[in-house]
Amino acid sequence: MKRRAGPGRRLIDRYYRELGHRVSEVLDVVDRDGVYTYASPAAEVIYGHHPDELIGHPLTEFAHPDDAIKLDAARTDLLSAAGEATRTLIYRRQHADGYWAWVEAILQPYHEADGTQTVGLIGIARDVTERIEAEHESRQRELLYRALFEQSPIGEAVTTGDGSMIEANAALGTITGAGSRRLTGRSLLDLLHADDVSQMRAEFARLGKRESAALRMECRLRRVDAAIAVVNISAVSLREIDGDGEDRVLVLVEDLSERLRQRSQLSLQARLLDLANDAIMVRDATTSRITYWNRGAEDLYGYRGAEATGQVSHELLGTRFPEPLPSIELQLHRTGRWKGLLEHGTKDGRRLLVQSRWALLPGEPGRATAFLEINRDVSEREQLVNDLRRANRLKDEFLATTAQELHAPLTAITGSARRALGSDPRRSPAHREALQEITSHSERLEALVGGMLEVATATADKTRLDLQPVDVVALLRGEMHAQADAAAAKNVKLRDLLPSQPVLANADPNSLTQVIHQLLDSAVRLATGGDVTVRCSSENAQVRLELEDTSGAVGQGGLAALLGGPGDAAPPGSTGRGARGLPLARRLVELQGGAIGVGATSGGGTVLWVTLTPAGAS
Repeated sequence: MKRRAGPGRRLIDRYYRELGHRVSEVLDVVDRDGVYTYASPAAEVIYGHHPDELIGHPLTEFAHPDDAIKLDAARTDLLSAAGEATRTLIYRRQHADGYWAWVEAILQPYHEADGTQTVGLIGIARDVTERIEAEHESRQRELLYRALFEQSPIGEAVTTGDGSMIEANAALGTITGAGSRRLTGRSLLDLLHADDVSQMRAEFARLGKRESAALRMECRLRRVDAAIAVVNISAVSLREIDGDGEDRVLVLVEDLSERLRQRSQLSLQARLLDLANDAIMVRDATTSRITYWNRGAEDLYGYRGAEATGQVSHELLGTRFPEPLPSIELQLHRTGRWKGLLEHGTKDGRRLLVQSRWALLPGEPGRATAFLEINRDVSEREQLVNDLRRANRLKDEFLATTAQELHAPLTAITGSARRALGSDPRRSPAHREALQEITSHSERLEALVGGMLEVATATADKTRLDLQPVDVVALLRGEMHAQADAAAAKNVKLRDLLPSQPVLANADPNSLTQVIHQLLDSAVRLATGGDVTVRCSSENAQVRLELEDTSGAVGQGGLAALLGGPGDAAPPGSTGRGARGLPLARRLVELQGGAIGVGATSGGGTVLWVTLTPAGAS
């Protein structure tokens, strides 16, 4: 577009000759409507546009939408202003490359040669992007410093070189009890205990002479209420940081009173805990290293206090946890407490089962300084409980097994007797009386057996389940070891394809032990040679264990029938022997939120599977 000629051209030429070809500044001329009539060559450097690309376009076309309004308002004001009015504006202008640059423009009206009419505006513009960004960054730093200074939980003050406070934050006002405003103008030295003043004055002097880069001193501070607070004072000169030559010092005051009080309280608690019979230890919250070991712990584990202190407790005692340690620590930090059974090792090599209780020892707000752990040996008690549970499990197993073993033959006897009674009406009265007596006794026995199965099922339903993380792999391996002789006698090979790492399920340990026993015992009894492969995995949000029989002795439909309730028939050709307790096993699995079923393999074998909920899943 051609440059528009207009009034005042001689004035523009005079301006341009006076300014020359300044690369850092642009000479702009717009008419009364704000449309470019001239731009100096520097426009190509500052704006990225050749001057000819600007002629005929409104100035506001290149301004940021939020700044275009104030540019237009300034133009209107200047056109109506009397005399040699000027206006300095800083606005955002879009560079030819697309980014927004900050531009400072000094605008003034220009007139016809005779001064009778205002023709437009003439302006000098320059790029001030770096300056604006530097000012913005400086303001941000100042705001950040101010926020850190005012919100810091540690007392802070800016002082002169001799300790006179220029400003103090709220935390220092709280520590002294005077309030931050009342501290301004006071000397930090006036707040100290008389015995500490001379040393602090000497430290400030060394800092001012640059004999030390910083000072750090623990001293006593006198509060407004005459109480003494033990504090740690750190200071650093701001002279090198600010670079303005002023002798100013940044002082940090940390109140140690609460920490010393807690240390004293812990010492008293340690003396009291030493009198307890339980094994009590205190562990560092970060490293788990033992910081306290009472006499009860010495008696239980055999390690003296000097041997245990500084050691990582879990490594020293060879701790075995009922669930992953991170899960325990998460609960501990969430609730402040945890309790459960742990397995520990003693100095002489014995393994103990202990009832363990953990608690957080709080320190600063939001932080824990240590863990308190109290352990009581329950090995004998747990052995008695386990024996009772085992006896109860054997009782339930005997009840279910006896009922299952009697159910099938009694059904066959009753059915045969009934068929015999109805098949030949010419039987003698004595013969018919005998058959009726057999039928009557069989029906009574069937009712008794049905009642036994109902009792077994009812017992399972009423069992109080203690759901907790249980290592399924360990239970499977233990039962495989127990079934090894029975499997060898039947020429059955037990194949262990279990993972090397624990697989944890949310289950009742005793009920799951009974289920695994029933399943593996049935698999071995039903197998006719071949392999029984044992697997366990945790995937797709479930724990899955499998027993695969390659002999094909009992098909998929047969095992499905054996897993049914008391009234379900045994598979064809089977008396039910070897499948004892499978209905009860199914019920126990279901009570624990799991499922049990049977499937076929591609090789004609059978897979008996159980799924359970993984530990930690809701």
